[in-house]
Amino acid sequence: MARSSDAAGTDGVTRGDGAPGGDGAPGGDGAARGDGAARGAGPARGAFVTSTAVVAVAIAWSATVAPDQVPLHFGPGLDADRFGSRDELLLGMAGVAAGMVVLFGLLSVAVRHLPLDLVNVPHADHWKAAPHVPELRRRLAVDLLHLGAATLLLVAGVVVLTTQAALAGDGRLSPLAGVLLGAYLAYVLALCVWMATRRYRPPQDAVGAQGPHAGR
Repeated sequence: MARSSDAAGTDGVTRGDGAPGGDGAPGGDGAARGDGAARGAGPARGAFVTSTAVVAVAIAWSATVAPDQVPLHFGPGLDADRFGSRDELLLGMAGVAAGMVVLFGLLSVAVRHLPLDLVNVPHADHWKAAPHVPELRRRLAVDLLHLGAATLLLVAGVVVLTTQAALAGDGRLSPLAGVLLGAYLAYVLALCVWMATRRYRPPQDAVGAQGPHAGR
């Protein structure tokens, strides 16, 4: 009986969104244990740092192999319609990458201190209650880090594909650019839908959706 009452008394940190996977990406919340707040942010932070390293490697590679003149803009047909110097490309992409690192890095920190009146989240009555605020802030920070990681991978892909177009000599962007952009947009859409429908669903709804054995 003691175990049953403990299970019934969980407040959502144990089963916050009812999904079975890990934290910070469509599929779970990772806060099933008492140290979930610290552990849950770890994978998201690791993904963000890894993506930062990937874009840095992409820019460094481009600096070593790109010709002096490179395409800087592509039209609807994927043909380059503006060219410039290699330095212009590298500085531009480095600036974009650095801006994304600063933006998402600062947001993931700021959201832990942001006034709750500025936070718009599904089921706000549940998540803005005092016992759930720390978990709400943690989840928001994790989600921002994952979105930032995906955005940095997009930037890295743009650097690689632009450099390849420059090396090919015809200034034509690979059709893989469409695949890259489509994958990024699909991920962002999936993340938004998951956040709206499952990520911040109150625990009583999530446990009910799992069936009669949830929480055992």
